[in-house]
Amino acid sequence: MNQTDAGLNFTPVRNDSPAASMNFPPATLGSSVTNDADLQCLTTRPGIDPPTQHRASLFPLARPRALGNIILQIEEIDELFNIVSIGCGLPLFFQMYESPSASQFESSPAESPFYLRLQIERFKLRVSLSLARPVPAGAEGALTRERSTMYHLLNSDLDELEKRFSGSSDIEDWYLMAARLHLQAFYLFDHHAMEGYKNRIVALFSTAYNLVDLSQRLNERPQGLFDYYPFFCYQTYVNAAFVLLKILTNGFFNTIIDAKAGKQLLESSITGLRQMSVVNNDLPARLGDIIGFFCALPDPAVVGGVTIRDLQLKQVRNRLSMSVVYDCLWIWRRHFQTHQLDTDGSNNIQDKFYFNLVLQ
Repeated sequence: MNQTDAGLNFTPVRNDSPAASMNFPPATLGSSVTNDADLQCLTTRPGIDPPTQHRASLFPLARPRALGNIILQIEEIDELFNIVSIGCGLPLFFQMYESPSASQFESSPAESPFYLRLQIERFKLRVSLSLARPVPAGAEGALTRERSTMYHLLNSDLDELEKRFSGSSDIEDWYLMAARLHLQAFYLFDHHAMEGYKNRIVALFSTAYNLVDLSQRLNERPQGLFDYYPFFCYQTYVNAAFVLLKILTNGFFNTIIDAKAGKQLLESSITGLRQMSVVNNDLPARLGDIIGFFCALPDPAVVGGVTIRDLQLKQVRNRLSMSVVYDCLWIWRRHFQTHQLDTDGSNNIQDKFYFNLVLQ
């Protein structure tokens, strides 16, 4: 076996290495795989090392892999590992600087079962890189016009993506909707005098509403959804819920949108977060409690403000599309600092510790 295959990166294996007992399913690797090949197979880095075209070789990764009733080639395995969600908050360092190149995305055949997901993640990365620089509060001029143009181009690209893959499945629709939320949540950074601001905020509310509603409808199916939510889906669900909270509690937009239906959906999102919770008082449960706390306040403007200018995020603007979540948590903390009756030092320390946990 040629161990210097340029397409695969191996950790050196000593010739005197003891034989390893590896019981791979016959349907996966076949019966001709040697123990040394088994060891080398474990040192390959899918998603990091570039794939090679399928060629005649005894090395198991160059053969089709069987996963249940799905047969995957090595290139498809590499695609699968490259579907690492960009998410809504700050991307990890390797996602920003070692993410799959454009050529890797384009080389994926359109009939690949992972093609749509790759295109969605590529779009979300473009959004993050294009809009990571927020407009300073109250700033207008060239930067504002540039941002408006970028919104138009990105929305057009996403519209085209939705047309190409319309009707794929409800799950794929959910991911497309999550990509749109990731883009439109940046509208909360903008100054209210920016052209088309009102229409964009209404569109953001509609996207957040539809995402929470679709999530709950998928969860009502026999197989459920919230019990198996990946972290990115949970993160996006939280983001959508706080977007609803922010806009519903704004005195100006509250009169434009369907506030009654929005509030009912927001309250039901608390139930969804509690279902995602796995232990008492974990992060989903605490975030649900915070939303419930804001919903029960006699003055809802504490979160969203009274006028149209109050909707703009002012406290936290460095968490990409998740900034609205952290901004609301900052308001929640400030509210307790202002209105807390018990000023005992130990309680303050405990409250600070609790807040830091929420931000994790």
